[in-house]
Amino acid sequence: MRGLALMIPEELLFMLLVAGGMAIIVGARKAGSSLIVGALALAVLPALLLPLFESLPGGLLSVLLGFFALAIIFSCLRWISTAMIGERATDGMVGHLAADAVKAVFRGVFGLLGWLFRGVGRAILSIFRA
Repeated sequence: MRGLALMIPEELLFMLLVAGGMAIIVGARKAGSSLIVGALALAVLPALLLPLFESLPGGLLSVLLGFFALAIIFSCLRWISTAMIGERATDGMVGHLAADAVKAVFRGVFGLLGWLFRGVGRAILSIFRA
């Protein structure tokens, strides 16, 4: 449901503001404020971000596109997981996956540094042995 707000044409943003105001009037303050902030963000952000994206080089834009594609895929997987096993279990699963990702990054960085130091050490030993 959250992704449907991104597909609303600009002409209907006023209706989001009206729906948000009505939701606040009937007591759903959180939903109403979310609708109002979302409508304002959908109206303002394209005007601010369009010049930024137009000035980026093609390679960096491709990297950003890949990052956004991964973010969409991961959010869809989280949505499916929430529907299947519940929100608390999904939160725990995401926490474990994030911890494993951080561990993998540290292992990769320190593994690369270890490989580099071993290579330098072997080069130094080969100089002294010759």
